Amino acid sequence: MSSSEVGTVESLPQPGSWALRRNQLVGLVRMELRKNIISMRSVPLLLLGAFPVGLLALAAVVGGGIDAEINIAQAFAGIYRFYYLKVAIFLGCLVTFTQLFRGDMLDRSLHYYFLSPVRREILVVSKYLMGLISTSLVLVASTMLSFALAYLGSERAGVFNGAAVGDMFTYAGITLLGCLGYGAVFMVAGLLTKNAVIPALALFLWELVNPFLPALLKKISVVHYLVSMLPVPLSFGPFEVLAEPTSPLVSVPGLLLV
Repeated sequence: MSSSEVGTVESLPQPGSWALRRNQLVGLVRMELRKNIISMRSVPLLLLGAFPVGLLALAAVVGGGIDAEINIAQAFAGIYRFYYLKVAIFLGCLVTFTQLFRGDMLDRSLHYYFLSPVRREILVVSKYLMGLISTSLVLVASTMLSFALAYLGSERAGVFNGAAVGDMFTYAGITLLGCLGYGAVFMVAGLLTKNAVIPALALFLWELVNPFLPALLKKISVVHYLVSMLPVPLSFGPFEVLAEPTSPLVSVPGLLLV
């Protein structure tokens, strides 16, 4: 064996090393992204992200946008809380993360992963990262586009100033954290249950009644920590049980820990 061949062998990651695991993780994430982006699995997520953008764009072109007498910040806060938090982020993570393994089972392709020399935890992390990248890219872009259209398409487009841009990035960050939290929950549900619809429905009902729960029970949810970080708070009226919002210093690490 020549000296150049010896150098090439020595430069390869050694079995069990962190370099090998990192290379495997990056390779799997790239393969998963290519496989899922061009498949039908991504269609529901894309539709969820495109729906509010299309409506606000249509309102800006046809209807003249949001009326000048309406508080744009309050209007978008309502759109974000009732559509993005309750529908888009929840359902987007549901259809994406529950299919990370179950989709391969239905395609009868999961065994190919198990036949390759890759540790199971690396496979799980790679699939989670793929789901996180795909959901966050679509939903964060949708959030920012919807926010911009709500302001620029209104009769008071001049209020899209530095404060509004800061709120836009805050909403984008909350969307990313929502994908982190709900993604982890739904990936576990897809792994441990034969039918993820039942735990998903139970979680949806729990998150739906969260505003009316006692303060202690509110904290056993994902949506409570997301709502606590909203730049423009909204009230559900006299029926809502008031509770102290959780500080971002607690909410962000808590969602990352999930």
